[in-house]
Amino acid sequence: MTHPKAATDGVALEDALRESEERFRKIFEHSHDAILVLDPARDTILDANPRACELLGYPREELLSLPISAVHPAEIPRLRAFVASVHDQGHGWTDELSCLTRAGGVVPVEISASIIDVGGVTSILAMVRDISGRRRAEAEREQLLGQLENERRQLEEVLRQMPAGVIIAEASSGRLILVNEQVEQIWRHPFPPAQDLKHYYQRRSGLRLDGRPYDPEEWPLVRSVSTGEVVRDEEIAIVRGDGTPGTMCVSSGPVYGREGHIVAAVGTYHDVTERKRAEGALRMLAEAGMILASSLDYEATLQRVATLAIPRLADWCAVDIIGEDGQVRRLAVHHADPSKTDLADQLRSQYPRYRADMRATAGLPKVLQTGRSEFYPEVDEAQLAALARNPEHLRTTQQIGMRSILIVPLVARGRVLGAIACAYAESGRRYTMADLALAEELARRAALAVDNARLYREAQRAVRVRDDFLASASHELRTPLSHIKGFVSTLRQTDVEWDEETRLDFLNEIERETDRLAGMIGNLLDMSRIESGGFAPTELSPVGVLTIIERGLDRVRGLLGGRRVVVDVPEDLPPVLVDAAQMERVVANLVENAAKYSPPATQIRISAKSLKGEVELHVEDGGPGVPPEHLERIFEKFFRCEGTGSVVPGTGLGLAICRGIVLAHGGRIRAENYPGGVRLIVRLPIAPAVPGEVS
Repeated sequence: MTHPKAATDGVALEDALRESEERFRKIFEHSHDAILVLDPARDTILDANPRACELLGYPREELLSLPISAVHPAEIPRLRAFVASVHDQGHGWTDELSCLTRAGGVVPVEISASIIDVGGVTSILAMVRDISGRRRAEAEREQLLGQLENERRQLEEVLRQMPAGVIIAEASSGRLILVNEQVEQIWRHPFPPAQDLKHYYQRRSGLRLDGRPYDPEEWPLVRSVSTGEVVRDEEIAIVRGDGTPGTMCVSSGPVYGREGHIVAAVGTYHDVTERKRAEGALRMLAEAGMILASSLDYEATLQRVATLAIPRLADWCAVDIIGEDGQVRRLAVHHADPSKTDLADQLRSQYPRYRADMRATAGLPKVLQTGRSEFYPEVDEAQLAALARNPEHLRTTQQIGMRSILIVPLVARGRVLGAIACAYAESGRRYTMADLALAEELARRAALAVDNARLYREAQRAVRVRDDFLASASHELRTPLSHIKGFVSTLRQTDVEWDEETRLDFLNEIERETDRLAGMIGNLLDMSRIESGGFAPTELSPVGVLTIIERGLDRVRGLLGGRRVVVDVPEDLPPVLVDAAQMERVVANLVENAAKYSPPATQIRISAKSLKGEVELHVEDGGPGVPPEHLERIFEKFFRCEGTGSVVPGTGLGLAICRGIVLAHGGRIRAENYPGGVRLIVRLPIAPAVPGEVS
């Protein structure tokens, strides 16, 4: 017999069990996750909720009739291994795998499994969640991340390959995020990552265009990352890692985040060193042109050009000029630092005036000899010793500390007029081929200015000579005319009866003055013919040198004024091939010139000798000599040698005519001083050996 209370408790227990089952069933039926009850031992699906049927696309009855492997291919071994591990370790299992749908599709799912006991059978309760959306989101995220990574790499590659330098700095830390190779090429210095930009720029040297240095917080990139300033095309003069100067053009700007805060800054850098050098070179040449055109005093303008080269082209600059006497004179030595004046004066004093060594193999003498530049980008002690003229000069250059040198010639119309020497010392700079080209262009313009100034001086001198000639010629022409007129007037006097001897003396004087006048006019006509190119020997024949000398002397015996003429000519001297009349004129003019410039009662010596296919004729006077700078000029028309102590009559055409005649015969003529006076030297070609008599 059942106790009433026990029966009541049983009913209540059954009701509670039914409620629990009903609650579980509702949860099972209405769960948003698929729920499967699996028996891996028998490969069967024991139960499935509607969400599981919906996920897999099966009706419930059909799904429950399928093996587990129908929806979870190749997962049975994992499920069985899970059951065994739960018994051993007592833990659940969560994993991601794939399910097959009725339509043949594959659904990625996350499964959370635990062990349950269904009717005495150990089974698996699997909570299955469709993660297709999550997988798609993850795939899209991975795709976006990959795309962002590719874009980041492309951006970095673009920045690295840009012709401009690029630096990206992080705002929060000041760390350099990116520095491309072009920045390192501009600075010629590596750019390792830095924790703080201001600290980084403490190790960099930069100058504004006005010469003021940059403080660390004043660099464009620092201003952009700190204050948001946008900097455009700011030019900065820098000293690069190798010690050479450079100029870069910098632009920078901030990068803002979504919230409007500065997160980074980007700076771009362009190397404009060559452009600035070219601009500076053009300005320097323009200024040099103005200086050179401002005055015809080329010595003063060259000194100003030497100062102009500093510091654009040199720490030291010297200018040397070749004078009309062939000697080299140092016009200027300049340095930008006034404290170096003593050294500059010392250099100048070591080269007051000298003749260039034509055997030199280096340095300034070689430039003056060859007319070609000398370029020493890097000078060591051995090269300094080779360039020095003497130990004293070497000590001075060592004291100056020259480390890079270039020497360029001043050349105009094929003539070397001098040279400009430039040197870098304490600045540490080194010359490049661009510097050499600039110096050569500066020297070319300076040489033209020097040549123009000299031509102007020569033109002025020629005008003075012409005026002097006209004054002298008018006097010289009037003198014989006055004498002739005087003698004629005297002879025509009717109140005086002249004896025959006196009358003949008067007639001889008239004849002599007439010959003198005819000679002057002949000189003018001959000079005109020589200059017009219409003068040439007419009758060339072998003529003995002694014959030419004697006939030439006959023309001027009346002009010697008591001076004795000594002739020294070997008897076996070969004849010369000349126009005899013209060459007699040469001898006469040379002897007349010797008589004019030597005191009375002195000796005029005429000699000749044979030299390598030529005959050399000398006419020596006993006068005071000719200043060395005038030895070439005495053969110019109208030139009168100054400084001889007396005014010499004449038109100044005699030696010019001699030169024209000698050159027309293929000969040469020159003058030289010797201890007793001046020696005039004529060289003429020897006549070829042909049958016939020699006159």
